[in-house]
Amino acid sequence: MPKTVLLADVDLGFVRKCRNVLECCGYRVTHVSGLDALFDELRQTPTQLVIAGHLASGINGEDIHKVLCHLPKFRRLNILIHATPTSEADTHYRANSFICDPFDVSTFVRQVVDAIGRSGVRKSGALEPISTGPLYLDPRTHAAMIHETEILLSRLEFRLLYYLAKQFGRTVPRRELMLKVWGPRHTDESLLNAYVMKLRKKMELRWSDPLHITTVPGVGYRLQSGG
Repeated sequence: MPKTVLLADVDLGFVRKCRNVLECCGYRVTHVSGLDALFDELRQTPTQLVIAGHLASGINGEDIHKVLCHLPKFRRLNILIHATPTSEADTHYRANSFICDPFDVSTFVRQVVDAIGRSGVRKSGALEPISTGPLYLDPRTHAAMIHETEILLSRLEFRLLYYLAKQFGRTVPRRELMLKVWGPRHTDESLLNAYVMKLRKKMELRWSDPLHITTVPGVGYRLQSGG
């Protein structure tokens, strides 16, 4: 089930840019332009993140943040503000809580992933085998096969490929991959680049219909069928 991001803003140009990036990353996007519509949408739709800007009633993103934080039902809702901190009075907000326009795509995606607070790769319960086209991965035995031919992967290579396979066809943000594979303490994305290159060398050049790990500039990586 994709996570939902609610855009609360009358700036349709900003909304359009956000929607394009978020939907490319696999998020479900909703949009409102008024305060009443905001509350209605939050009551009707489970929402993981609100990106709050200016509404038709003249309320800005910081006002929305304060209103939602004072309501018990919405107090724990993740919120990013479409604005720029303008005074020392704003320092009680985290710097990453503000989105400026125009925004850098990779920074925007990182802010979204961090705000939603995706958990690390370690979860309770056993991981299940995945079969995606010619690819088969079994985390219980660490088996990795393409067209029934085994490929030898290191622990981290397997973990990275397994997560990409779970999200097959979806562009996975770089920050999300770092969190899922290496955990929150590792932020050096050159490590991710190196492991993607290793996977490509092992899996893409041996078959006539290979799987490709496609780079989406400024966003992340996508596992998809090649041709």
